Amino acid sequence: MESRRSIVLVVCCAMVTALAVVCAPSPIRAVPLSAQQKATAARVTSISQRITNLQENSRAVALRLRLSEERLAALQMALQDAEGAYAQQQAAFDERLVQIYKSGSDFSITLLSNADDLNDLVVRMRLLAMIADADQRTLVNLRDQKISIAQARDRMKEIKDEQAQMLLFQQGQVVALRKDLALQRRLLKRISAKLKAYLAEQERRRRAAERSAVRPNKGLSKKIPSVVASVDAYPGVKFLTAYDNPKSYTGTGVKENGEASWYGGDDGFNGKPTASGEMYNDNDFTAAHKTLPFGTYLAVLYNGRGVIVRITDRGPFVHGRFLDLSKRAAYELGFDGIADVRTEIVSPK
Repeated sequence: MESRRSIVLVVCCAMVTALAVVCAPSPIRAVPLSAQQKATAARVTSISQRITNLQENSRAVALRLRLSEERLAALQMALQDAEGAYAQQQAAFDERLVQIYKSGSDFSITLLSNADDLNDLVVRMRLLAMIADADQRTLVNLRDQKISIAQARDRMKEIKDEQAQMLLFQQGQVVALRKDLALQRRLLKRISAKLKAYLAEQERRRRAAERSAVRPNKGLSKKIPSVVASVDAYPGVKFLTAYDNPKSYTGTGVKENGEASWYGGDDGFNGKPTASGEMYNDNDFTAAHKTLPFGTYLAVLYNGRGVIVRITDRGPFVHGRFLDLSKRAAYELGFDGIADVRTEIVSPK
């Protein structure tokens, strides 16, 4: 019973809330604005992260560029040393040739002709071959070293140029992303302002609706005039209600059944402010409910009788009860104490 009553109550509140939203005019909607706000905030976060990543990459590229410049400078010095060594070796070789030419005779022939015997000749020939081979290898090695260093220097120049271009490209991307980030932040600020204005307007309307649901104090008269009202969902039932309530209603289908009580009389509530701000009058057709919006009209039936009450207060706060009627409403239904009643939210025609 309790679970069924809770389910009915949840459905009841949901339908009342839905009716309130549908009836409230609004030039803008909160859901699209919230979606735009979330999407724009996500773009801001994404752009900020991309800027951070690019800046980190740029710092890494700048470090590699600095190391490349240092490596290039070292290669340039090594190339200069290699070129100097090659030039020195070439000059020494050329100087030897010049000295041989100036001697007026072939040095090699002289060296060989002065051999003491055949073994000495062989040794001298081998010596000449070793000298020539050593000079040749030295020149070749120096030349190869110079070429290798030059190639490494040229490749390092290419790497340095590529890194410099990459750094410029990333810096350009950071500038573009910062412009986009500023644009998205301005957009987010405008959307947030619109959403804030919308929510403020909705809150203003809600409070205005609550104020309009609070009626002027009728005083504490012993007899508030009643009138007969009709609900199209209950064609054979005459509903009593206060003279200042509408006389014709349409059922919404949102029903709740359960145990109801009443308050007023000697309990000290009469003449005191209710939760809605309206003064409680136990001779009026009102009721207290835990969740229904203030100003909701509720058709209440008991033993073939019916009343139309307005929700103006919160309660009851006794376990198992869902409705607290005014003393007058309970009297017109014909019960004293507690009773099992049927209710339905109704809408004035």
